[in-house]
Amino acid sequence: MAEAALFHEEQARGFFGREIPHILLIHANALNAAELDALLTWFEKNGYMFITLWEALQDECYKLPEATTPHGFSWIRHWQQAAGQKPPWPPEIQPEVQKRYDALRRRASGPFAWQRPDRTDRYCYVAPSPSPCPPQRPRN
Repeated sequence: MAEAALFHEEQARGFFGREIPHILLIHANALNAAELDALLTWFEKNGYMFITLWEALQDECYKLPEATTPHGFSWIRHWQQAAGQKPPWPPEIQPEVQKRYDALRRRASGPFAWQRPDRTDRYCYVAPSPSPCPPQRPRN
């Protein structure tokens, strides 16, 4: 994950010429549940600050047109494609990470969505109540 974060930071700096607030999407799965503390600790130790989604979306970068694809690429990749650029591919998943994910997925059998093998690749978002974010229209 650190490699991916650094890759996307570099892509954003190259595209915008500045730092932007990044949005971290964490898939609800057994591997991320097992590694979340280590991941967040890495971000903190490397000087990252956490802000709300609403705060991040106030940056002008999130008002730019974006390309649409059938895949869940990063915002930065969508912006690069919309600008006519051919962005490089992000780093591949390391083999040891894939092995750990596969092992955790096989063992998952609990009732929670992040433990169910048929649900590990779906997204979830839990907003605090009341949500600080105004309702957003779905993107087409």
